[in-house]
Amino acid sequence: PAILKSTNGGVSYLLVYHSQVGPTTFSTLSDMIFPQDNTVGFAVDGYKVIKTTNGGSNWSVVYNGSAPALGALDAIDNNNVFAYSSDNSNTTGGMVKTNNGGGLWQAVTLPDPRLMSADFITPSRGWISVNQNFDSSLIYYTSNGGASWVKKNSGLVNPIQLLDMHFVNDSVGFGIGGLYTTFKTSDSGRVWEPIRRDNNFSYLGYGHNDLFAINENQFWCGGGRDFLEITTNAGGTPMPLALFKIDISALYNTNIVYLQNYSK
Repeated sequence: PAILKSTNGGVSYLLVYHSQVGPTTFSTLSDMIFPQDNTVGFAVDGYKVIKTTNGGSNWSVVYNGSAPALGALDAIDNNNVFAYSSDNSNTTGGMVKTNNGGGLWQAVTLPDPRLMSADFITPSRGWISVNQNFDSSLIYYTSNGGASWVKKNSGLVNPIQLLDMHFVNDSVGFGIGGLYTTFKTSDSGRVWEPIRRDNNFSYLGYGHNDLFAINENQFWCGGGRDFLEITTNAGGTPMPLALFKIDISALYNTNIVYLQNYSK
């Protein structure tokens, strides 16, 4: 569990932080972010959140909670930061947030604790990916900082599991999941369509692990076996999906099967 810093473009690194984490066990630093600049940053190790105000040269603990286990970070700016569990099998997972740079943290009420990823575009508006099971892989949206949540997709018709996601506005977002698949939504998370690729690379059951956006058009997706993809046109036009429910409630009387549309 260490943080190393380079000031010469990666030619050499200096160890700036190292600590045994957790009350009885060793763990690892699982996420790090510098939301606004190269000065203020946050990192999380599963047990606590640490913060730097001098570009990573020194770190101090700003959150040390016994539960839930925290494995990922999301931030709007240097003051508004979310820390959450990223192990979707953890039924005791959760999320905490701060609006003053880590001085005070409060728990966020979640519709389900089995989080896979989260992304907020303002302190109030954000999305989470929840993996209850394959038929209940859901996207939830909040407009009030997590005080209440609205389910966006149908777990039976269009379940989606996103290891990471990034929204550029209230409607358009991107996510990674499956076998090196990048998805795009243009209706705030209701329908996620796969983005076209110029390759068919695959390796066993590996997939992308991280998504990084530098603006609303250009972002990278990287994953297992050193595979890296880039788009410079917001993913282009995604591949459409035919999504529908089958309604046979009137079949006996009318001999008609109805299809309830969930597609774009």
